[in-house]
Amino acid sequence: MDDVVRANAPYTELPFEFRHLQRLSAQSMATHLDLYRGYLKETNELCAAVRELQDEKAPRVPAHPREALSRRMSFELSGMRLHEWYFEQLSGRPSARAPASSSVAAEAMDICFGGFEKWRADVRAVAETRGVGWVVSVWDPQVQHLANVWVDLHHLNAPAGQRVVYAVDLWEHAYWSDFGPKGRADYVSFVIENTDWTVVERRFETPTA
Repeated sequence: MDDVVRANAPYTELPFEFRHLQRLSAQSMATHLDLYRGYLKETNELCAAVRELQDEKAPRVPAHPREALSRRMSFELSGMRLHEWYFEQLSGRPSARAPASSSVAAEAMDICFGGFEKWRADVRAVAETRGVGWVVSVWDPQVQHLANVWVDLHHLNAPAGQRVVYAVDLWEHAYWSDFGPKGRADYVSFVIENTDWTVVERRFETPTA
């Protein structure tokens, strides 16, 4: 019964602090956090709407409203989670420039990319994709493969069965205020340089959720 109660509980906001991020302004990050809260709010409202449709006492409705809720849920829920993973990477103070050499993260980068520097270069290359979206590193624990992919609109092009181990927000609101419309490459380098790699290392061992 406890598991059922937890499953129906609303999603709650996670705390993040970014005091050491000198090039991402406090105002910019505050605006970004407000956007994250919007995805959180929409996700909780969608969960409530789905439960209401499933209520046996509710009047019968056609399938289309349920279909619409399902499509919106994919966008809002993925937007909420991707922001949490992105913020988590930046909220801790970086203690190293790369994952520890003994970590699964470093080993995966070595085997799949030829090392951290080449993994970072590939992230930068994917970040040149035109349009808004995310650069996401995904780890397939079944075959132990690491890949960098471009994700549109939070949920489009996200490969199934993969564990998200790294995420870079490339919607304009993430960097325009502080890096300018042509500062995407500089921003991506900044994010990588200010990553708490202990967070990323943990994600290879346990699911990001």
